[in-house]
Amino acid sequence: MADSRIALEEAFIYRAPMEPDIEGDARFADMAKIRQARAMSPAEKFLAGPRLFQGVCERMKEGLRDENPGSDEDEIHTMLRKRFRLLRKLEERNHSA
Repeated sequence: MADSRIALEEAFIYRAPMEPDIEGDARFADMAKIRQARAMSPAEKFLAGPRLFQGVCERMKEGLRDENPGSDEDEIHTMLRKRFRLLRKLEERNHSA
């Protein structure tokens, strides 16, 4: 069971190695986002949460559309909900381990 859980987690967590200059650019972009977040007021941070979540959902749906080109929006939405349920299960297992 543990081996299958690890394989499932790696399927979602694996990231391909990056070129050093791309990795540096990504790190720079991350730091810019951190500086931007630190400059926000508490109210701005509170309002940013739903916007960030919506953006993540849209990117995930774009990926699902690429993986399932013949699927309509209802099917994509169903797949997105399944993906979130799976991620929640993985998170719960990690917290209980």
